Amino acid sequence: MLKKLVLFVVLVTLTPLHILAAASSVIQEREVGGYRFTMIGGEHSLIWKIAHEGRTSTIYQNKENKEDLDQFYSSMSEAATHRFTLIASTGYFFIVCITTLIFYIKRKHIPLSVGMIIVCLAFGALYFSVTSFLEMQDAIRDVGYYYLRLVGE
Repeated sequence: MLKKLVLFVVLVTLTPLHILAAASSVIQEREVGGYRFTMIGGEHSLIWKIAHEGRTSTIYQNKENKEDLDQFYSSMSEAATHRFTLIASTGYFFIVCITTLIFYIKRKHIPLSVGMIIVCLAFGALYFSVTSFLEMQDAIRDVGYYYLRLVGE
């Protein structure tokens, strides 16, 4: 009786895994700069749904478009990374400014050495913000280029 119960439990738990493995599932989704993609794993190949401004195109990955899809994916990842860096460095800039303001209100005077350190930190954060913004714009332009190549416009 115990062997039959164990066999039944094993078969019941393994059956849904087999069915789930055969079905297609969403592997990854990302949205940056008005462009969006969904990567779906099919039975034999990848299916990409890419969209921009409400227009969605379904693309089946094959040998001809694999390189463009890879470049589209890497450009989307690069733009998302630069967006995160932009948000983090801008937040850091505001933290430095608020901390400086609080320090000035409490002390009524900022020593020259502390002021120089604060200015260096603020300019560093501002530099990273500007460069991240410019690199994010370049990555979004690359995404647009590969989007147009993939949809054939």
